[in-house]
Amino acid sequence: MLYTFGNDGISEYLLDGKPELVEYDGNVPIHDFAVVVNGDLMLPLFDDRQIIFVKKTT
Repeated sequence: MLYTFGNDGISEYLLDGKPELVEYDGNVPIHDFAVVVNGDLMLPLFDDRQIIFVKKTT
């Protein structure tokens, strides 16, 4: 599942339950879903278009 964070801080649902393949340069960690940052709202912690891999804890 792939989500994006917009400049307004609101998450946007991108898919209709279908996985989206995105090129990633590096080792992909074990994760439950991934998000793509959209804009500079989360700077300096995350860059625009950065992929964040999320592992559920519960």
